Amino acid sequence: MKKEKNIYELIAKHLAGELTSSEMALFEDWLREDDANKKLFGELKQVWNIKRDTADAKLDVDRSWEKLKPNLINNARPQGKLLWIGSYFTRIAAALILAFAIIFGVYRANEAHLMQKISFEKRKTGFEERDSIFLSDGSIVYLNGNSKVFFPNKFDGHTREIILEGEAFFKISPDLHHPFIIYSGKTMIRVVGTSFNIKCNHEKVVVTVQTGVVAFNTESTKGEEVLLEKGEEGIYNEETRTIEQTQAGVNYLSWKTGILYFNKKPLREVLDALEEHYNVEIQVENSKLDRCKLSSTFDKLTLEESMHLLKLMLGIDYKIHDDRVTINGKGC
Repeated sequence: MKKEKNIYELIAKHLAGELTSSEMALFEDWLREDDANKKLFGELKQVWNIKRDTADAKLDVDRSWEKLKPNLINNARPQGKLLWIGSYFTRIAAALILAFAIIFGVYRANEAHLMQKISFEKRKTGFEERDSIFLSDGSIVYLNGNSKVFFPNKFDGHTREIILEGEAFFKISPDLHHPFIIYSGKTMIRVVGTSFNIKCNHEKVVVTVQTGVVAFNTESTKGEEVLLEKGEEGIYNEETRTIEQTQAGVNYLSWKTGILYFNKKPLREVLDALEEHYNVEIQVENSKLDRCKLSSTFDKLTLEESMHLLKLMLGIDYKIHDDRVTINGKGC
């Protein structure tokens, strides 16, 4: 436990950019000890990146610091010397680490009292898995493959907050007095009761609204929320740090429904949708095929069935090899 507390102390100073050269050496030694250490630091850093720009508004730093400080004092060096974490930003980092530690249970026996009021769970899915999570407020999260969600056993406080990595569809129970907040990538999505889809990867975060209104915000918009209504989509671009507001397509929930709709769409657009739906690469050998247009519904079809449908409609030939599909034909 003593070593564990020392580590959180060093991580807090690292996030605040206040490590000395000797402390940095200790920190780097700890990172090299185990891949699990690198993973833990990565998760803590992600929480820090999400929260740092809203720390003053959302986090009572002094109160959290007072909770964390006794743990650091009890871990004083020999002769009673304490590695003092004094700056405000380091205190923010330490307070966020405390919150993260509560969420993921890194404090154990003698910190068990901190877990009495809040207990978080993590649910994750594999490549082709799907999951449904029923939250304590009656909200439902439908989790797509290769995704993670962190949520409390019971919501407590003025807001209902969770963290999403990957993709999920949300049906949020209305509660005007307790907004529902999802942190995903470097964005924050806030609602009081609505249904919407979030897809997050390292390049972008896409929020698509099915019902109600969703407030979409990022750390770069300085608190100016983009309001998305039914049928609208917000796309946060990691490179430009901006949000584009546009009309949603019809197939954003195909991962959940298994249905794809196309109405006079160019073949290339259809193939792009099929690539994402089946997680494959589709190569067209004859560029004249790009001029073809398609109107059809792909209703819970396998990849093989979808390619056979294209063959019947457009007269193409195709070959499927693992996650790669090759298409050829006369064109249109």
